[in-house]
Amino acid sequence: MNLISLLWEADMAHDIMVSYSSKNESIMGKIVEILEKSGFKCWYSKRDIKVGQSYGGEIMKALKSAKAMLLVLSKDFNNSPHTLNEVESAFSFGKLIIPFKMEPFEFNDDFEYFLRRVQSINGFPDLDEALKTLLVQLKELLPDVNQSVDNDSTTINENEYIDILTMAYLDGEVSAQERDMLTKKANTFGLTPERAIELKL
Repeated sequence: MNLISLLWEADMAHDIMVSYSSKNESIMGKIVEILEKSGFKCWYSKRDIKVGQSYGGEIMKALKSAKAMLLVLSKDFNNSPHTLNEVESAFSFGKLIIPFKMEPFEFNDDFEYFLRRVQSINGFPDLDEALKTLLVQLKELLPDVNQSVDNDSTTINENEYIDILTMAYLDGEVSAQERDMLTKKANTFGLTPERAIELKL
């Protein structure tokens, strides 16, 4: 695997797909910020679907590659046919589903069919405490996720990164651990696949 392939892989890889109503973007953003600071790479449509991409197709790709789906549940979520499609697809793919309920409400019949036996975390009345509970449970449910992002956030430049890359490839093969390190280092200065092509890496 070359650097460009590595970066494309890093660009697509994520731990958690976040399903939410567009009317709840503000609170969803806060949840994602906390999760990503704790080392969980999240995917959500508002940020990660680029202009010109197929909305439904990108959601399906994200769902297939995610380890888990986090549902930011609300009355608006409960009334959205789009979120219902996402939940139904997650069940068909056998994904781990984590419901995070933002307000008290009763599921409609469609959502009750899928979620009535799935334990929810209530984000009310104390959102901050609920988020702490969410983090604890995610760390238990996804123990293979590298949660050491903040422990090695030293910024490096492109030349230093190329030196690191060269050393990693000396043996002719890059391990999963080395790949993880390389993608995190690339993210410290925003090296994208497009930039790697420009640099002929």
